[in-house]
Amino acid sequence: MPNTFPFPPDPVNGQTYLLGRVLYTYNATNDEWVGDVQGGLLGATGATGPQGATGTQGATGTQGATGTGTTGATGPEGATGPVGATGVQGATGTGGVIVSDTAPVSPIDGQLWYDSSTDFRLFFWSVTSGAWVDASPAATASIGATGAQGATGAQGATGLGGSGIEGQAFTSNGTFTIPTGVTKIKVTVVGGGGGGSGMSGGCVPVSGSTGGTSSVSSGTQTISTISATGGTSSVSGSSGGSGSGGDLNGRGVGSVVVVGGSSIISGSGALGAGGGGGESQHGGGSGGNAIKWLTGLTPGNTLSVTIGAGGAGAAGGAGGSAGVVIFEW
Repeated sequence: MPNTFPFPPDPVNGQTYLLGRVLYTYNATNDEWVGDVQGGLLGATGATGPQGATGTQGATGTQGATGTGTTGATGPEGATGPVGATGVQGATGTGGVIVSDTAPVSPIDGQLWYDSSTDFRLFFWSVTSGAWVDASPAATASIGATGAQGATGAQGATGLGGSGIEGQAFTSNGTFTIPTGVTKIKVTVVGGGGGGSGMSGGCVPVSGSTGGTSSVSSGTQTISTISATGGTSSVSGSSGGSGSGGDLNGRGVGSVVVVGGSSIISGSGALGAGGGGGESQHGGGSGGNAIKWLTGLTPGNTLSVTIGAGGAGAAGGAGGSAGVVIFEW
């Protein structure tokens, strides 16, 4: 039989091939397979060959449509819990900017006083000199002389503004715009007061937090930064912050036991005052202060204002008051 399908390709002489019950033997001389019918039973099936490689995975079918149905109703809101008890009010700081016809009695170093009997001139107390120092701007310029009779004389030079005071106070961060016609401004910067210390568990003294720094810096108007740091807080005695960049730079007042340091701004809850201490602990120091007279300003330009936060009180100590920035013209 010729060497055709399904016989193995390229056989050698004597090679056998079983097809059904016929055993074929290859005769190389005649180039043919010679069949011999086998009378016996077929042999057992050989072992299964190894499995072929897995084919590539088919594409993922499209996702079925989302089922419909309404969302269940929202459950009722639980009852509000009881309000906790109000904490103890810390002691109020003392001191501040004083407005009066007569000089204050027993002033502290850097104390500010507006003398209302002299068109509100500003003074500050100097411990070094033991006297009130005049810190007001220069006096108003005079008007030029009247021209001769007949033809109208030349207009005299315009004097500076009168004694009236206008101003704007910032108790949060913001932007100050220089008013129309104003080229000279007084700036007062006060840092945040330190928080009062307290007694944790009735036996462990804990310090509060230091107050934040207040400042006035360049916006579209370029200036040197004026700043005042916040008062500190310590169980061993707090200290006041300090001012920098001003014509006058003052240090805040440190604490005494229970009472926080006083601010240069007067009144209950004064801005920049230190928080009172709790359970015979030290109050926080008050913020530092700086006063600067800015000249040569351009109306419409801006200045950037940052207000220092009051330091947090600890374990019954009261929090310090936030700082303040005041512009006057």
